[in-house]
Parts: sequence; C-alpha cells; structure tokens
Amino acid sequence: MADRLTTRITELLGIRYPILLGGMAHVGNARLAAAVSEAGGLGVLGSATMEPEQLAAAIDEVRSLTDRPFGANISLVVKSSDEEIAVAIERRVPAVVVSGGSARRHTQRLKDGGVRVLHVTPTAALAEKAQAAGVDAVVIEGAEAGGHLGHDELPLSALIPLTRQIVDVPVVAAGGVVCGRGLASALALGADGVQIGTLFIACEESPAHQRYKELLIEAGEQDPVVYGRLENPARGLRTTAVQRLLELDRSGASPEEIDRVRGLGRVHLAAIGGDEHEGIFPAGVGAARIDAVRPAAEIVRQMIDEYLGVVKELPRD
Repeated sequence: MADRLTTRITELLGIRYPILLGGMAHVGNARLAAAVSEAGGLGVLGSATMEPEQLAAAIDEVRSLTDRPFGANISLVVKSSDEEIAVAIERRVPAVVVSGGSARRHTQRLKDGGVRVLHVTPTAALAEKAQAAGVDAVVIEGAEAGGHLGHDELPLSALIPLTRQIVDVPVVAAGGVVCGRGLASALALGADGVQIGTLFIACEESPAHQRYKELLIEAGEQDPVVYGRLENPARGLRTTAVQRLLELDRSGASPEEIDRVRGLGRVHLAAIGGDEHEGIFPAGVGAARIDAVRPAAEIVRQMIDEYLGVVKELPRD
C-alpha cells in the first residue's frame, strides 16, 4: 500500500489519502471518525442529530483517540446549526463540511475561526455559488448517494467534469463510491477525492446496528431505491417503510400524507434499532458491492491497493 496518495484535497486537509467519511446522522460518532482519520482519511462527525454539547463532547473524544485531522458535518437545516458552528470554532475543528443551505451563511465566520470549509452541493451551478462564497472545497453529491438527494438526481459521472470545468477549488465526489475502482473513476473524471458513507456504515467501528450491516451485505443493485420524489427525495434500502413510501409516490399522495408515513425517527429506528419494518436505512447504490464487515483501516487499505492496481491496468502509449 502506498504511504500516501497526494491530491489537492489531501494537501488542503493534511491527510494521507483522498478519502473523507460522510457525516452520517446516528452513525458518524467519534469512534468511527477517529478510525477513518487514523487510517489516513478524514473522519467526519455526523452532528445532525447531536445537541451542541454532544458535538463538543464528540470532538473532544475524537481528539482523545487520534492526533490526525478530522472534521464535523453541520447541516444548516438543523435549528442548532448556529450553536454547532460556534462549537466547531471554539473547539478548533480542522474542517467543517456544511450541507443543507447557502454557503454564504457561515463560510466567512468559519474561515475567520481558522476552520477549513467544504460545502455539499447536488449541482455544479451550486458548487460555483459556494466557491463564490469563499469555501475551500466543494463536495459534489450525485444521485447514487444514500440519504437525502438533490431533486435533479444528477449522476456523479456528469457532475464531476461539469463541476471541475467551472470551479477552481478542490472537488470531492460523493455517491456510490465503495472501492478503489470508484476512486480511480472519480479522480479520472476530475475529482480531487471522494466522500464515502455507506461503505463505512458496514465497518467494525461503526455504531450501526448489526442488522443494518447485514442488510448492506445482502443488498443487490436494485435494493437501494429513491423514495419521496414528490417532496424530499432520498435513497435507502427497500424495506417495509420505504415500500410504503414508494407506493405513496406512485399514487400521487399529498406531502402531508407522505410526511405522516415518513415521520421522525425512522432512521434512528433503523441505524440504532435495526428495525426492518418501521425503520429507514439510508444506503447508496454502492451497497451492492459490500460483502463483509471490516475495520476502517482495512477498508482504506483495500481501496488504495485496488486503486493502484486499476491505474496500472490502464492503457498506455
């Protein structure tokens, strides 16, 4: 395994490999973030379901487990996002991945606090706006990703070159990447790194319920499906609750009806409770390639080894 794989994103963040952990609600805890950072990537805390004091404690815990760079994901749709921004600055978090709102809202405040700012967008046009707001890098998320998606459902294969064409800051690709071949593809298309969520749900350090990990291993290519297209599209495994939502989509149900079924807490029921009937298990299309639960370090090592093998196989003059 190569000691490092240098790109613009590894240089920006001070990491060895261009691999970022997606900031996942309920799953992105301190132990998982620290494990990914220790493996050479950027571990990212998922703070969407944390109170500010819980985020502060998680940041301190990460620092007790690793001295390598890490980050926190902060969703601007969460009511406590202002307080979480303050915690990130106060606790000197090296990087913050911002999602769910305008990059103009907090970018300068974070940068003034010495924090590297990455902003998640579902389109190249929004990535350009994020760059204009002063972000250090953009995370471009394709429709292949798990969890919440952009309404346009644009594929990563189109988004990466489109984004690279109009922005100068480093570009991180998110959605469906679970192996070294996916990493090689993203870099060839113009990305500087990848953000990975689903694969790290199924790793030893993940706090996800064992049944969640088993479902990811069992998943075929048609199991992660997009539901809630009428209002708020997301991708998850085809379980009982998701099947009901798909039926509501097909019947043209009102947003109010969909919200009653979608409800609050269904991801928690899945991620922590392993409830296949009432829970919603976010998962990207790459779940079909997950075949085992492995330590984060092994996942990173295998990804880099496969990447190097793929590069060697490419045609040359």
